Amino acid sequence: MATTVVLPAVTMAQTVTPEPGPRSVSTLAIKDPAEASDYAAAMIVTDPAEQGAALEAFVGKYPSSSAKPEALENAMAAYLEARRLDKVEALSARVLALEPNNARALAMAVFVTRGRAASAPQADAQVLADQAGAEAEQGLAALARWSPREGASDADGAAVRSEMIATFNGALGYRALVRKDYASAKAYYLAAIKADPAGIDDVYQLSIALLLATPMDPAGFWWAARADTLATAAGDHDAQSVIEGYAKPRYSRYHGGEDGWDALVAEAGAGLVPPANFAITPAASPAAVAVQAVHDAPISALSFSDWEFILAQRDASPENHAAADKVWATIDALQKHGVHMKFQVKVIAFGSDGLDAAITDDNQQARHADVHIKLASAPATTPTVGSMVSVMGVLTGYAPAPFAFTMDQAEIVAAHPD
Repeated sequence: MATTVVLPAVTMAQTVTPEPGPRSVSTLAIKDPAEASDYAAAMIVTDPAEQGAALEAFVGKYPSSSAKPEALENAMAAYLEARRLDKVEALSARVLALEPNNARALAMAVFVTRGRAASAPQADAQVLADQAGAEAEQGLAALARWSPREGASDADGAAVRSEMIATFNGALGYRALVRKDYASAKAYYLAAIKADPAGIDDVYQLSIALLLATPMDPAGFWWAARADTLATAAGDHDAQSVIEGYAKPRYSRYHGGEDGWDALVAEAGAGLVPPANFAITPAASPAAVAVQAVHDAPISALSFSDWEFILAQRDASPENHAAADKVWATIDALQKHGVHMKFQVKVIAFGSDGLDAAITDDNQQARHADVHIKLASAPATTPTVGSMVSVMGVLTGYAPAPFAFTMDQAEIVAAHPD
């Protein structure tokens, strides 16, 4: 059975029609020929909703029938196939009143409760997820003692058992996911998926648990891609849109771009679990980019923004410290040859000890100061905050975090219109 997850910013509508499991047909002797005929007639109704109603009518007509528990189970399965969840909920309660540990009735109840949790306001979702989890725990205990109704084939019994295993473990995974217990969610979802590899919601929610874990598990991207392929195969474009809307931006941030996503979807569509050597290449960190920049080009060929970027990463590692030292040595060498730095800057603040200003375009746009300028003398006209001015002076040092140069012996050489 598939259901849905509701988490902050992660909502997916029900994906596919849940599998109700094969109907069982009792071989218990029904002594009354009319009763036996009515039961047989109800069981051959082809429309699921009509079959559910026919089986309910049978139970109403023969309340003491030996086939009553089986008829109610089959009515639940029929209504589930018809997606009459109100009927499923009501009948599961009737069956559990007769047989409190009826595994199939518990599975139906779990499915409905988990679905209600998915569509409930956030304040109620945890309560319903906990209820579904408690029902699932009771269901797993009942399943250990469960056996198919007399007359069911071995294949039908195995199919029903697998479906219930998936339903119970999926609900326990959902409860753990809502509780942010991602390790437990992973274990339950893997058990559910082992029983039902095509359960879209369990596959998708497993990906969420892995991607939200600390540290994040990149295998979550494989499971998201797997859910994407299952939604595509089911023709559920809404589910596919939700899955991709959640996973692809996270993939892009982790990897540094969307390249490789389509190949990952193809790979996930061809297997049931990630390969043993599965990995996603992460995007290079700013610190790694800074070190590489020094290796890839002469420092003198880099822009001033590049210099600032490399200097800002100075304390990330010994390699970054060495790269920053090379950049600063280049700046220092320029100034020792009589070159004073001249910049057009945006004034961020002005005080008695000088002004704070932004040099690079990005910092100007963000109104973030990346240089403190100590003026050699008071300016003829006080610069206004937000104005553009040209300054000339000597860079004497910098702080990497938050990044800011220090410029001494400076003067304002020109003011520019805002």
